[in-house]
Amino acid sequence: MSGYLLWLIIVVAVVILVPLAAAVIRSIDYKRQISGKRQMRTLKEGEQAKAEGGAPDMDMEILAAEAKMKSAQNVMGPGGLGG
Repeated sequence: MSGYLLWLIIVVAVVILVPLAAAVIRSIDYKRQISGKRQMRTLKEGEQAKAEGGAPDMDMEILAAEAKMKSAQNVMGPGGLGG
């Protein structure tokens, strides 16, 4: 077996196994918190919660959507495209 193939197999295995292991650890930790074996984590004063999956802030989403609509109006609106 070639050295490159071995490294490819190792990299693919790591890419698959690391997220799987993280999910298992999170699940175990969650079950311990719910059952009372581990103290429930809370936010400190002045700290903001992060959205699931690292989703962007909704205010920023709204501003980005407004900017997209305005740029589309410039192209499709009156006088756009040589009109």
